[in-house]
Amino acid sequence: CKKYSQGPCGILFKKWLACVDCNKNDETACDDIIQFLDTCLKEHQEYYEKKSMYNEDKNDDEGSVLIWKDFIAELESGQDPKVTYEKFPSDKIPEMQVRLKSNVGIVQFHSSLQSNNKEKHLLLAYVKDVGTGAVLAAASVDDLLQSNGEEDENEHKCILRFHMNDKSRDVVACALYDELSDTQKFEVTVYCRVERLPI
Repeated sequence: CKKYSQGPCGILFKKWLACVDCNKNDETACDDIIQFLDTCLKEHQEYYEKKSMYNEDKNDDEGSVLIWKDFIAELESGQDPKVTYEKFPSDKIPEMQVRLKSNVGIVQFHSSLQSNNKEKHLLLAYVKDVGTGAVLAAASVDDLLQSNGEEDENEHKCILRFHMNDKSRDVVACALYDELSDTQKFEVTVYCRVERLPI
């Protein structure tokens, strides 16, 4: 299970497991999710054949970018009506820090947020260079570094590290959230924040 809970199909795999657990007496309740999962696993078969179920690497920037690049492009294409886009709530805007000497930055995303009176939980985070459109880093929530919030120890933050090049001026930090519910619909919300880098 751990092997499939990570990488480009990890979100769908976890959604399918949750659906199966909630619908033990209804064999067809999770059909829509299993179709998405099956398609995803076929598209990323090479990744999962090479993936060790014991791999504990966290935030492997180069590897995670390659894994997620196609998924993010498809997500941002706007063709999936189940994906909506919103601004981060003002109290949940991710914090970004950069070190220009080393061209390394981090973004701290909130593990959950309230939107439209619904609690949503982080599934995926990524950072892109606005100028080039290149994905600088990406990871599922399980692959992000975890920390407790400073003001509230019950609030967890998820940290994504990214590398930028000398010419990067603006980066966009995006996060994919899904509400925890008993519904079997795969609907998510993408939140983004653009940050101008200091020169």
